[in-house]
Amino acid sequence: MPTHHPACVHTKQVLQQLLGERNMWRLLRSLYVDRQCRSDTPDNGDEDMAVSWLKSDQTVINEIYNDSREIREAQIVIDWLEKNASDAMMQLPEKVEHYTDSHIAWENTLRELKNCARGAMGSRHSSHLVTAMDPDAPVRQKKAIHDLDQDDERVLTRSVMLAIRSGELFQAQDKCVASGKQWLAAALEGWKLHHDPNVHDPSRRQPIMGNPYRDVWKLTAWRASEDCRLSHHQRALYGSLCGNLRAMKLVCQDWEDLLWAHVRAMVDQRVEERLRFLHAQSRQRTLVPLPKNYPEERISLDIVFTSVEKSCTVSELKNPYYLMCKFLVLDDVDGLLGASKLWIRDGTAPHLLRCLTHLLLVLRRIYKIVTPEQENTASAVLQACVKASIERGDVEQVAWYTAMLPEAQQVACYAGFLLNISDPPQRRHALHLAQTVGLDVHAIATTTTAIIRLSPSGGLSEGESLVGETAQTDRIKIAGLDWLLFDDALRKEALIQALALVRTFLIARKISAANITMDKLPSDTLAMVGCEDETEDQPPEVEAAVREYLCIKTFLSAQECFSDWFDHFHQQKPAAPGALSSSASFQEQIAHEHATLQHQTAMDKWQAALDRLTKVACERLYNVLLFPDGGWLVDLAPLPHNDSQRGDSSSNRLQHLPPEIAAREPDRSRQLATLRSIYIPQVCSLLQNILSSTGDHKQCIQLADIVSSEQHQLYTAFGTAEMQRFLLKLLESSRYLLDHDKDALGYPLH
Repeated sequence: MPTHHPACVHTKQVLQQLLGERNMWRLLRSLYVDRQCRSDTPDNGDEDMAVSWLKSDQTVINEIYNDSREIREAQIVIDWLEKNASDAMMQLPEKVEHYTDSHIAWENTLRELKNCARGAMGSRHSSHLVTAMDPDAPVRQKKAIHDLDQDDERVLTRSVMLAIRSGELFQAQDKCVASGKQWLAAALEGWKLHHDPNVHDPSRRQPIMGNPYRDVWKLTAWRASEDCRLSHHQRALYGSLCGNLRAMKLVCQDWEDLLWAHVRAMVDQRVEERLRFLHAQSRQRTLVPLPKNYPEERISLDIVFTSVEKSCTVSELKNPYYLMCKFLVLDDVDGLLGASKLWIRDGTAPHLLRCLTHLLLVLRRIYKIVTPEQENTASAVLQACVKASIERGDVEQVAWYTAMLPEAQQVACYAGFLLNISDPPQRRHALHLAQTVGLDVHAIATTTTAIIRLSPSGGLSEGESLVGETAQTDRIKIAGLDWLLFDDALRKEALIQALALVRTFLIARKISAANITMDKLPSDTLAMVGCEDETEDQPPEVEAAVREYLCIKTFLSAQECFSDWFDHFHQQKPAAPGALSSSASFQEQIAHEHATLQHQTAMDKWQAALDRLTKVACERLYNVLLFPDGGWLVDLAPLPHNDSQRGDSSSNRLQHLPPEIAAREPDRSRQLATLRSIYIPQVCSLLQNILSSTGDHKQCIQLADIVSSEQHQLYTAFGTAEMQRFLLKLLESSRYLLDHDKDALGYPLH
């Protein structure tokens, strides 16, 4: 597959992301393990310079690492960068053993020199070759070695430099020995600190380690790293061992290489500073002065990253993984959170967002995120991660990441996710996951239903038909009650929210939608709520909800009975047979008589059914008007806080709603007053319709006594227009009675 193929490019980007994330976690583990393990150890830096002349160089430097947190962390950064390079070096196709199988250095140059010494015919370039085989011959004689040896030299120095960059010193020495350059392998030992364990215990002879004349070696290596006649890799090789930053930067290719070179130079500077102070105090031996261009300004990690950023490309400066590593090294949590804000604002890749989220969770767990501002930023990142998981449809990750949010944000966040789930099995699965990760499932289900219920929709206007069509948005709101029906413990809240939805439908004159909503509640709702047990005390809002439930059921039952009566009275009345003509035949007369008898039989059945439906409908309508204990949709006592919608459970529901949605929560007391003003005059009108249609005008007149009664105070629900229509119908009934030899109240005149 060509390297420019889109799939290849995408795969490469994914691998780079995975590599950057792995390296970042490796650094975090190393840094914070050290910080946690040494949290009780004071960081004395380099202030304590008390030394003893009996301490070796290695012992003194070990004390530096124990006392100075900055040097210790700098070494951790070096080890981390070298481990990353070691992993990357394993993938390199170019190996030094691929280019040579001999243990002789400059094999081709040596053969040419031997041929010339025997007088044999050499190559045409033999005159330009060195005449000696010592390592300094090319520089001293200003001549070259054989072309093939130059290629081998280039591969070897590059391979040795990569091994040193990877922290594999022994591997670098093995490559030198394998290529016949034992002197270079020995030169790589010169940087090691001297340590003689026999000073304290001469009786036990132990091997002496390190270079006692490290200062001489360092000066020589520094001069070699500054020698422009050597290749870049040779200069960088010596510079990495003696701390020459300028030489190391010659082969730096990316951010990690530059950081490694700067931090290594920083550590070398601190080591030299302590060692030279030691020797100045002990006066054992005068050290060779440092090179003239050895840095005098004290380097710190802040200075290191500033210098690295000056040498990096724009793409590297914007690399989020490099920035995260920088903030971790500097222990700059505020800087990391500030960068996180920008990444979230500009949009981040899903992989980076997940990595950043996990990083902030780790920092929160180890108490690096403590202030409210820091917690707010971390929560914003978590919310972005939750949003990305929602877009992917990953329910497990949504639940887990939501559980990591502050408790005040968990309910609203997860409820927003549940809004888009409509399949019942998926709803159950989502609630089960929420319960598994420790979320407040009851509050989530309650808030989800409330958000669905209060979402804006296009309802019917007041002037439309009484029995309006149930819109799709209405069905969505009704289906939202399912969130409260999965758990029996939420049955009270299901009742409260179902009634709130029914009130909205009834105000919009959507009787069918109200019926569907009431049918949504299980038949054992009152039993599950617990209000059938008189010995159990219920909160006021639950008692009010139960009373309202009975009022709504009474009204819907009356409405259904009236519809049955209306349909039977106007649609199912048998049609009378047509009149018989005077010229009808005998057969036609017989058929007409038979049809008349059938019609009379059908009329008797129809009348019987009408009488039964009339009785039931009038009884149900009277149940609405004469509802006990204060009247229909009248609370027995005001609810707490003078807000009949906000009981204990309701207040918990509203506190998790977005402000713009919570503001849509209507006032229950006003809704009840509105429903009474709409449907009490309507029920009276339906009763008048039934009674006048069935000829019971006397009872129709008596309806005025019920409306005007101070016990029920139904007249308070009438507006001026409704009262005028009610009185006009009474007037029509009185006229009918007067026309049929009765007084205006329906009593006989004689």
